Amino acid sequence: MLVVAGTILAFGVVAAKADAAGTDITDNGGTITAQRGAPSGSESYANLIDNDPRTKYFAGGDRGWVQYRSTEPAAVDRYTITSANDAPDRDPSAWRLEGSTNGTSWTTLDSRTGESFNGRGVTRGFLVANTVAYTYYRLTLTETNGSRDLQWAEWGLWAGDGQPAAPTGLVAAAVAAGTVDLDWRDNSDVDTGYPETGFEVQRSVDGGQFAQVAIVGADATAFTDTVATAGSLSYRVRAVTEAGPASEFSAVAVATPIDPTVELRLTDLPGSVTDRYGQTGDQGAERGVDRSPYTKYFVGGSTTTWLGYTLDRRATATRYTVTAANDAPERDPRNWSLVASADGVSWTTLDSRTDQSFTDRFQTHSYRLSNTAAYRYYRLDVTANNGSRDTQLGDLAIFGMATPEAMPLPAAPDALRVDAVSGDQLKISWADNTRWETAVRLERSTDGQTWNWSRTLPAGTTRYRDVGLAGNTTHHYRVRAENATGSSAYATPASATTGTADLPVTWQEHWHEHTQLVTRVSYNDTLGVYFDPDMEPSQTWLFGYTDAIWRYVRATYDGVGSARLAAVFHKGRYDGGHPATVFDAHHDYRNVIDIGLDNWAESEAQPRDIIAHEIAHIVEGSFGGIQGSPSFPIWMDSKWAEIFQYDVYLGAGLTADAQRWRAKMAGQRDGSPREGTAWFSDWFAPIYDTYGQSQVLVRYLRLLTQHFAQFNGEYARNLNWGEFVFFWSAAAGVDLRPLATNAFGWPDEWERQFQQARVDYPGVRFAACCGPVLVSDPGPQNAKVGERVQVQLRSSGGSAVRFTATGLPPGMTVSEDGLIGGTPTRSGVYGSTVTVTAVQDPTRTASVTIRWTVNDHIGTILAGNGECLDLDNSRTHNGNGVHTVGCNSTGAQKWFVSAGRYTVLDKCLATAPGAVPPGAAVVVWDCDGSANQQWTEPGDGTIRQVSSGMCLTRPTDTSWVSLTPCTGGDTQRWRRG
Repeated sequence: MLVVAGTILAFGVVAAKADAAGTDITDNGGTITAQRGAPSGSESYANLIDNDPRTKYFAGGDRGWVQYRSTEPAAVDRYTITSANDAPDRDPSAWRLEGSTNGTSWTTLDSRTGESFNGRGVTRGFLVANTVAYTYYRLTLTETNGSRDLQWAEWGLWAGDGQPAAPTGLVAAAVAAGTVDLDWRDNSDVDTGYPETGFEVQRSVDGGQFAQVAIVGADATAFTDTVATAGSLSYRVRAVTEAGPASEFSAVAVATPIDPTVELRLTDLPGSVTDRYGQTGDQGAERGVDRSPYTKYFVGGSTTTWLGYTLDRRATATRYTVTAANDAPERDPRNWSLVASADGVSWTTLDSRTDQSFTDRFQTHSYRLSNTAAYRYYRLDVTANNGSRDTQLGDLAIFGMATPEAMPLPAAPDALRVDAVSGDQLKISWADNTRWETAVRLERSTDGQTWNWSRTLPAGTTRYRDVGLAGNTTHHYRVRAENATGSSAYATPASATTGTADLPVTWQEHWHEHTQLVTRVSYNDTLGVYFDPDMEPSQTWLFGYTDAIWRYVRATYDGVGSARLAAVFHKGRYDGGHPATVFDAHHDYRNVIDIGLDNWAESEAQPRDIIAHEIAHIVEGSFGGIQGSPSFPIWMDSKWAEIFQYDVYLGAGLTADAQRWRAKMAGQRDGSPREGTAWFSDWFAPIYDTYGQSQVLVRYLRLLTQHFAQFNGEYARNLNWGEFVFFWSAAAGVDLRPLATNAFGWPDEWERQFQQARVDYPGVRFAACCGPVLVSDPGPQNAKVGERVQVQLRSSGGSAVRFTATGLPPGMTVSEDGLIGGTPTRSGVYGSTVTVTAVQDPTRTASVTIRWTVNDHIGTILAGNGECLDLDNSRTHNGNGVHTVGCNSTGAQKWFVSAGRYTVLDKCLATAPGAVPPGAAVVVWDCDGSANQQWTEPGDGTIRQVSSGMCLTRPTDTSWVSLTPCTGGDTQRWRRG
């Protein structure tokens, strides 16, 4: 039988089944019967086991039973039910599963009430605590989800061993000093197989022997490992359960941790830049080491070059980075060597690379050096590029160990210019004259004296748009460069006066094929509406409708509504619409929607939808005051508008439009990124409904403004698919790759892009910050008085948590990073509680209780004849006897002595409960602290039971050790081995 993995099935697209799901006995050729319905046909009960979730069984009543007779008995321990294609009210909601060996006498295996399915074609699994092999299985359905008719698509009966599916896609990434982030795909749940109770993470320092690092909780897909070692580390992960077998291990992933010692950017230390050709100016050599990937070093007419940095003082390089420039991938360096020299004459090769590539513009690659020597001269020798006759790179940075020195002060910018482009916007530009800046500060004043407004901009910035200003107002600006050492002088201030704030009464179109003179017919503080001569004056509904949407947008989406919206409507021409934003000169730097339709009736859906659609483009293209939409090549024109329109209809109180639109979108399918993609139903709607509605949409766009590549107020490049899902995951607070896999598929290239995004955007997190805090349980611990012990605990929060503990044995403490250590000073049994707390959110905590047994002795107990006290055959049932045999170093002879208690294999040395007559057998029993389990060693070589006062006695033959009155004979003498 086919099991549909994932949350919602896109009919026509069959999802793959995870492994370790067991065997579906409905595939073994048995017979299915039912109380209701037809045995064959389009909606017969035979469809329940046809492995096709697109077919269904329609019962024709709201209850009844179905029965499967297997060709051979089988112990079913899990069963699945798949909802049908439509009518959720027909879904079963209550049922009873029974098993029978003869088809007459039935045993109830599972009962369910109040169940539901969160979509069409959804498969749900249910565990059954059953070990009996039945030939007959019967499912009696007693309630639907409200309908008088019952239907469902598939029924599966699974017999397996409880082994969960192995995790896949393990990736290890060193994203910060001293830490390695692990990320994997969880393939085990009750809907597709057997669920895990946690994941075991293992690490190896040599690629051979692996040791456990942590146990993280069920459904975890990430873990941060704190390490203090250099060199490559290997990792593997497996799913574990409380009682059943663990899964197979994932494939091994390897990472090299970043050296946790202090690392300086050597190219920020005082020094000079040179290159092979003496390039200067806006694309000269200094632009190749100016900390900005958005400027570049360019050499025309050559496939080779070198870019060098000469330090004022020697330094030891341990790492370097190369960043791709903004365009023309064929100009990227492909082969190079990093060389160093003490005198600028004799050069040593520190690293050589061939066939290097950059998958995105502005991408940075980092390379570790095995160098311990200090040099003044460093040079990147580029020996080949990707095929162009020209060569370029965005940035070269060299890192390592050196005596810290202050950066030189940056030179001042100049050529400051301010241009008035509209009634509410000024454009400011200047020339950047330094590579030493780490930021640019722009300040504004209304009188040229009091500078009470400022913006801190990234290094290399040379333009800024000041939007949302008052009309007919003069503003003065000044700008300077800054770094940690100090600030440059200001550039000579410049000023300009904004134009008239009001939208014009008439407006001559001058864009695309539009050449009409349009007239303003409605106007308020947020909106101006323009009609062409053919528009019917009676269509006044457009005023309030457009205003309601735009007011909601202004209140919800950052930085979009600082300017009025100009809505231009045409009758009988242009057949469609287009938007413009305040960044577009061709529409006079105004937010504009310009639409032409034949029918503008208020009752028509088309004009209502196209207005919201064009406003969606304004939002994506100007959110947060940043120009551009890096998501556009992915969601095109426009999957974004589908969810945006639903959001604005709800937010603006247009309930009927919201209901109409959602119903329309529910059936929408597209051909990208694969045929049959349901963008709205399988991607946007689950995100919107689950993770905050408009808030999650805003968070996504806001995260892009905060973290994604920008230069001079514009996005510098577009998102790739991995980054797209990565930023949506951050907006939702959870890893959305499973949802993306169901909606779009998940090619290996996207997974590589997703993992690269984790490296490129370390400040964008969603696993550690938003998931539950978990702490590993190391299990019961044994220690010995006077011997040092260490136990390292792990948490899902990585380094962002703090450990505390109470009740530890005397002499032991816990560090903030979870290392329990020390030398116990007193024997006994202790129950300690370790608590882990998220540093940034103290309300998020987790605790584990650890049982400590501190022993006076751990090892063998020797009889007078040299034999070892031994638990017979290592059996641990209550009443198993002990005797003396030759010493063999097994666990049956490893005794733990603590505070008068002797234990072996977690059982206590004792006599059976009750009175203890002379000659009573000495056995092992569950430890309960009773008097029969208390012993003392008075110092004469004997071991005496406290309650009876009799001595542990070795037999002279092969019989069991017993208790007899103390005589001081050789058979009662014992010593610790």
